Formats: sequence, C-alpha cells, structure tokens
Amino acid sequence: MFRDNYFGLMHIASMRLFLCEKPSQATDLARVLACTERGDGYMKNAATQTIVTFAVGHLLHQAEPDQYGEQFGKPWKLDVLPVLPSPWRYLPDPKTAKQLAVVTRLLRTANELVIATDADREGEVIARNIVSHVGYTGLMSRLWVSDSTATGIKKALGQIKPAASTQGLYASGVGRQRADWVAGMNLTRALTVAFGGRGTVINFGRVQTPTLALVVRRERAIGQFIPSPYFSLQAHFKLGSHAEAIAMRWLPETGQVDANNRLVDAAIAKAIVGKVTGQKGTVDAVDREQKQEAAPLLYDLGALQRECSSRFGMSPDKTLATVQSLYETHKLLTYPRTDCEYIAEEMYPDAPRVLAAIGGVHPELSKVVASIVAQPLRAPTRAFNSKRVAASAHHAIIPTSASQMKLDALKPNEQQVYNLVARRYLAQFLPNHGYDETRVSVTCAGVRFIAIGRVVTEPGWKLLYPPTSIDEKKPKRTSKTDADDDEKSSDAVDLPAVSCGDAAINTDIRAVSKLTQPPKRYTEATLLSAMEAIDKEIDDPRLAAIMKNKEKAGIGTSATRGEILKRLFAGEYFELDKKAVKPTSKGLSVVELMERVCPQLVDLAMTAIWESALTEVENGALSLDAFESKINQFVTQAITQVRTAASSANVQRIGLSADSPVSPSGNVRSRPNANDSVAAVKHACPSCAAPMRRRSGSRGEFWGCSAYPKCSMTLPDVDGTPGAAQARAKPQAPNAPRGEVGNACPTCSLGKLTQRSTSDGRPFLGCTKFPACKHFEWIPSK
Repeated sequence: MFRDNYFGLMHIASMRLFLCEKPSQATDLARVLACTERGDGYMKNAATQTIVTFAVGHLLHQAEPDQYGEQFGKPWKLDVLPVLPSPWRYLPDPKTAKQLAVVTRLLRTANELVIATDADREGEVIARNIVSHVGYTGLMSRLWVSDSTATGIKKALGQIKPAASTQGLYASGVGRQRADWVAGMNLTRALTVAFGGRGTVINFGRVQTPTLALVVRRERAIGQFIPSPYFSLQAHFKLGSHAEAIAMRWLPETGQVDANNRLVDAAIAKAIVGKVTGQKGTVDAVDREQKQEAAPLLYDLGALQRECSSRFGMSPDKTLATVQSLYETHKLLTYPRTDCEYIAEEMYPDAPRVLAAIGGVHPELSKVVASIVAQPLRAPTRAFNSKRVAASAHHAIIPTSASQMKLDALKPNEQQVYNLVARRYLAQFLPNHGYDETRVSVTCAGVRFIAIGRVVTEPGWKLLYPPTSIDEKKPKRTSKTDADDDEKSSDAVDLPAVSCGDAAINTDIRAVSKLTQPPKRYTEATLLSAMEAIDKEIDDPRLAAIMKNKEKAGIGTSATRGEILKRLFAGEYFELDKKAVKPTSKGLSVVELMERVCPQLVDLAMTAIWESALTEVENGALSLDAFESKINQFVTQAITQVRTAASSANVQRIGLSADSPVSPSGNVRSRPNANDSVAAVKHACPSCAAPMRRRSGSRGEFWGCSAYPKCSMTLPDVDGTPGAAQARAKPQAPNAPRGEVGNACPTCSLGKLTQRSTSDGRPFLGCTKFPACKHFEWIPSK
C-alpha cells in the first residue's frame, strides 16, 4: 500500500486527494471521510487511501505590474501604459507559502485530485490555479457541496462531477479576474497620473465605477428636477344603504390627463368638482373575482441582501458574512453565493427533514411546521424547478436538515437571516393566499369613479407574516384607490354589499393641488436591484441582445455586488444619509471627469455587455482568449483617450490641487492652495471657492459648484462664463398666490414677471431672468 516515507507523509499507491478551500471545510469533509490521522496541513485515511488537504483562500496571487517590467513601477508613468500581461504570472503568497508547499507535494504524488473548494467561480479559480502552478496532469473530478452538513456532504460525495463540467466556470472566473486587473491597474494609473491632484488616487473598477455613475446620475436628476403642478381628485361616496362613505378613484376620459396620467388642467379639475359635489350617482358595475396569490420564490443572495437592508438596515456585505456563517459555521443554511431562486424537484422528498429541522431550531415556527406535516404535503410549488436550477451553479438558499443549534443561541443578525429564510421555505408548503376582489364602478354627473375591495378567504402562506412579525403591514384603509399617490399600494378591504343600480351619493370631492416629486435616492437595497437589472434603469438598444437570452441584464454578480458597494463607501465615493446612498463631491468629480475624458468608462450598458460576455465564456460560446483580446482593446483605447485629454488645458484635476479645493474625503477647503502645481481656479464658486463647472441641464447650459452636494451654488451661463448669482425659483402649487405681469419676480427680485406658454398653449408666468431664475406659476383660467 505504501511506497515510501516522504517529508513525514506515507505515500499511498493510489492516493485520492481532496483539495478544500479552507481548513474548516477540510475538517468537515475529513470527518465524513473518516480521515482521522492528522499531518501537517492534511488529514488522511490510510485504509481508504484518502487524503484531505486545503488551501487558505488564494495561495497564489496575480503579479503586480512592476513584476512584468520595472517601467510599470513607481512613480507611475502614463507613457508606458497599458501593461497587458502575456503570459500571466501567479506568485505564491509568502504568508501561506508553507501550505502551498504541502499541497504541491501531495499533488505530485496523487493519482486522483478531487477539487473540493467552494462550489463557485472563485473556488474553481483557487483550485485550478494551484493545479496549473504545480503542473498536475492526473485524474481530476469535482465535489460540489451546497449543504455543508454531514448529510449534505455525503450526498455530494455520491454525485461527484467530472472536472470538465466546471471548466467553463473556471474560464469565466479567470476572465473576470484578468479583466478586473487589466482595467483596474491600467486605468487607475492612467487617470491618477493625468488628472489626480497631489496625493489623490483616482480608482477605477470595471463594475465599481459604472455603479458610481449610476448614483451620480440619479443625484443629478434630483438636483435638476423642476417640480410640475398637478391635481389629485379625492372623492367619497355613500353606496346603497351603507352609512359610511368610501373613497373612490376618478377614472379620467381621453384627453383629460397628461402622458403620466396626471390631471394638470385646473379648469378640468374645477369643473369636475363643481359637477359632482353633493350629487347623486348610480352604481353601474359590480365585478367580483376570486383570486389567489402564490408564495414568493425562495431567496437568492441578492434578494436576501435587499430584504435584510430594507428590514434591518443590514449592509449587503454584512448580510453575506451572516449567511456565510450560517452555512459554514452553524450548518443551518445551504450555500449562500447563489443567483437562483429555485430548488430542484428532486429535493422535494427531503422536505420532511428540513421542516423538522426548522421546527427544532425556531420554536416560534414549530406550530406552523406541525400543521404542515400533520397532513400530506401539498404538491411542489413553482419554486421546485429543476430546469431553472440546472441553468445556475447552485439552488436557492434554504434551511438544511441540521437542528443542533437553537435560534436564541445565534447572534441577533444570524437570527434575523435564518428567520427570513425559514419562513420563505415554509411558505412553499402552505396554501396560496386567497381573496375575493370586488370592483365597484360609479357614474355621477357623467363622471366615472371606481373602488376596489378585498375579502380574504384563505390566509394561506401569509399566516407566516402577521403584522407583529417580520412583515409589518401598513394600516388598513377603506378601499384601494389611486386618488392619492401614497394610496397606490394600499391594502384593499371589504366593500359594502351593493348591486348595479344602487344609489351613489357624493359626500365629498376635492381637487388637491400637488407637485411632482423628484426621483428617490437609491438605498443599498434599491441600488442592488438596479445593479442586478440595469435594463430597468437605462433605456439602451444595446441591451436588447442580452435580453434575448436572459431575463435581465446586470452588472457584477450576486457574490460581488455587496463588496463593490463596500469599496465605494470605503473609498469615500459614497456616503449614507440615513438610508439614502449619496455620492460625495469626490464621487461626483470622478464621474464628471470620466464622462468628459472617456465616456465608455461609465457606460452602464457596456458594463452589462461585458458581464454577458463572461456568461458566454462560462457557457463555451466565447473563448477566454477572445474575451481577453476584447478587454485589452477596450483598455488600450481608453488610455489613448486619457492621454489626449491630459494634454488639454480644459480638463481639471481632482483632489488636493489648486483647481479643486475639495479633499479626497469630500471636505471643501476654504481657498485654493497657491503652492499646488496646477494653475489657479479660473471660475471660483462665490460661496466656497471651489471651481465652478459648466454643465448641461434640461433647460440648457449652466454652471454648478464642483463641491456639490456640500455646496449647491449654481450660476447662469453667459457666453461661456458664469453669470451673476441668482436664486433658483421653487415652482408653485396650482393654488399658490398669483403675481401680475410686469411685477418684480417674487423669487429673485431682479427680473420681471412675464407671460409665457407651454408647448400645448397653456399660459404661465415666468421670470425674465430665466434660466438663471426659474420662477413659475400658472395663470388661472378666467
């Protein structure tokens, strides 16, 4: 059985070597394989000729640019770029060199290697880079573990895959790693040398920077937003013999509302209120329909991160760390880094064991579990879909069959995450939520109104989400109505029993004047959603090709998006205002620079296309060499554009330089530093001394302070230079006090009120100092 004794290890004649990603993973696997004899960096079972060893994360790292040539070292130089490695070099990490030596010696004597690193792209890269470094050419297979319990590991051992089945995953992982290196190393150096002020590094990330641009553009949209007035008709009627009036929504006729379904004509609003007030109408339609609502799908990592952010204020990286702990340490949840919301139909027979485990871990849910298992399990829901699982590396995150831990023994954040995942799984075994929906239509004085009511007939899976539980519901309202924007998502309730022909008496109708609201800032939850489905954020025809084969076009992956946001906060490109994600002045300046110098660096559609290309690499539709060639061309072209812009005096530097009194932390300096190497500020902000920058808005050119949002000063554009400071008008609601033509503008006091008309001929009063002053008020109809 044994050939010789080599560095203290007895060599097995037909040794099978399992390579794990980390020591804890190796310990779990060794326990199942009965590898009880410990060596230095490995565990073995001599009887079965099996050895389990491990990496410690990445034992090899990509070489730095200066290791490809001293010209790429410090100080950074623009003229030597780009650095495009060929071949790529991977170097041992000195901190883990000892363990790499152990793995190398074991591989050189193994007859078969079973890759047992994390079952994901990163795990594949970790293992196969070691294989390539050592030059191992023997038999190789893949252990794919999604459930780290002993039961889960045993099941995976019975389903070991051929190594070729995950070769594409490795290729896409290497492609992603190399693309990030080529883009990040080259463009960070190029942008910093060309445009970084003293002591300022301008970081570029292939996904990170377009994500920053997404937030910056939302901030601009908010800053440039001009509210428009409109009316909300709010009406109440008594129906039939029912004593209590209910809210009803007005149904407009063709031509009464604008393209956004808003009532903007004061005359129409006034006429409707006058016609309907106190009048008797008739119920002209009552439609009842039985409806059902299926349980939501199971969690993938992105959905779980969004939920935890919304409910608990938990950051995406904190959520990932928590679910990783529940998977790796406590064995209570399955593999976390998944982008799949389904589980295989073959997992349905495991449900009784998983349900029992949930009841054991989570006492509060034990009664629900008991009610489920007391009768035959319902047929598998839409969440059981083997085809969907086959299209992903992993199934959804669900509880395991382990119940050795109690909920109260977990940390608070672990309790919160387990609670969410357990309830979502239990929901698959409860009935659909059932309700009767009633739609009542009323015509009064020729004007139509509608109300929608619901009566719950079967609580079903929503029993898991009472108002005192994790799903806090909004207060119930009298009916579901769009009469007010805030009511669009309100819960509908029971309506009175009425029939066609019943009387409908108006008790109240008002035309409430409102102003449109600017776009909302992203939260971490909504930003994750935007990154996952960028096609919903931007309208770009280039995304059509991606959408032919995918449900959505995203940037980043479920495993990387949280880390990207973390880096943007750490680099002081983002800041949190309560839950809102805002760009700092540094973030705003970086995006503005890249838009002027090299717009494709902040092109969200292009980033989604790169993401799609990596999927093609994984599926074998695009070779790794072809992908690398495309990335190299992209970066080379970008550096050429940076060089061209660097020679132009029109592009200002970012950071601690005379033209930008904004520090890397986003703090505004009191005045420019005369000792800096860049020329003095050409147009200083009259408020904070930061440079003013010319921008384009929906109303034309204007000048804004580069220190925005810390300074919100804007100036009109006068023949290409900033004009005199003017206050910005706040558009008035339709019922605000009216001015007169020729009077001094009530907003800026410098201009005069003048009559103008909208594109559809409606008259309004504006300021003669427009666009510097944007005073606005409707002229009421006579």
